[in-house]
This record gives sequence, C-alpha cells and structure tokens, in this order.
Amino acid sequence: MIDTQEDHSPSLDAGTGSSENSSSGESLTPTPSDASFSGVLYKDIDSTYPYYQALQYLTDAGVIHGYQDSTFRPHSLVSRAETLKMFFKTTKISIVKDRESIFRDIATNSWENAYINTGIEHRMVTKKNAFFHPTYNITRAEIMKFIILLSRKKINISQGTSTLNDVSPSDWYYQYMLIAEKLDLFEIKDGNIFPNQPVTREELLKILYKIRQK
Repeated sequence: MIDTQEDHSPSLDAGTGSSENSSSGESLTPTPSDASFSGVLYKDIDSTYPYYQALQYLTDAGVIHGYQDSTFRPHSLVSRAETLKMFFKTTKISIVKDRESIFRDIATNSWENAYINTGIEHRMVTKKNAFFHPTYNITRAEIMKFIILLSRKKINISQGTSTLNDVSPSDWYYQYMLIAEKLDLFEIKDGNIFPNQPVTREELLKILYKIRQK
C-alpha cells in the first residue's frame, strides 16, 4: 500500500461514491450475450475500437460481459458492486462464500454479497454504517485506491511537482491520482484528472486489462 499522509479516504465503505445509479437503467451487472459467438464482439463495437484487443481478451476470459441486447456501452458508468466483481474475476482471487451479509441493503443470497465479503476480507470494504449502496457509481479516486489495495505492493512514485491542477498534497487521493496519471489510466483535460468523476466501462476495461497483463 502507498505510504501517505493521514488517509481520510473511503475504502468502498457505505455512503461513498456517486449517489447516481448505474446509467444504463438496467440490471446492475451486464449479462452474457451471444454476440461473440456470432462473429461480432458487441453490436456497438467494431474492430476500429481503440481498445478492441483488450475488450476481446477480457470478454474471452469471462471478466466482461455485454448487455442482453449484445452491446458493450463503453461510456456507461460502473457501479460499486460491479467493480468488485470484475476486479476479483480479473485477479482470480478466491471469493468468500457462505457468509452472512453485514449490510442491510445486501441480501445474504444475492450475487453481490460474496464479492462484498471478499472485499471486506482484503480490507477494501469497510462498514461505517448499515448500507453499502451497491448501485452507486464508483469514482476515479476510489478505484485507484482499490487498485493499490489489491496490488498488495508498495508503489513508489516520483515526489516531484504534479502537473495536475485539480489535486493537491492535502487530498487523500493525491498519490493515487499521480499513479493514475503515470499509468495513463484516465483522460486528462487541461491539466485536470477529475478524481471525483464516475468511472466508465471503457476506463474500467483499460484498468482491468493492464492488471491482467502484469
């Protein structure tokens, strides 16, 4: 884990993240489609898509699925529960099963519960109140902390002056966002990386692919 100043960050605890629900308006997690079996990866993706290779790789690996209409929707936002599921499937971490839910909005027999309990096991999820809010969108800052916790490694970065305008050393996510900048995980506009901006499926795709290639 990164050595930082006092950390006031959320660890995917209840009440954090964007309060907006997943933008698709459909089920929380996309369901497998038949698109890849018909010679087309997804209806809204063609071979000129910049991350086509990564998408095909993670689709074949069973990490990413399309929606029931065989679309990928790269610009749709990603929920907290969906992020946990995809990360653990990418890293092949053993999932904690047959454990009761500690959150009032997560049923013990729900698919989310196993992934949330796995997050608790790895100190990525903490309980600060009775609700987890699985459909809240995850932010760039939150997902970067998640990556560092998941890596179980101390990542050293240059302590030089940051080129980012919208982060400062006093922010809990400061070093996390410097790493995101270094790894080119998010688009930076006019020197801003927008740490509190919700993560899209395309951004998560890039992150998962880089993790899988390590």
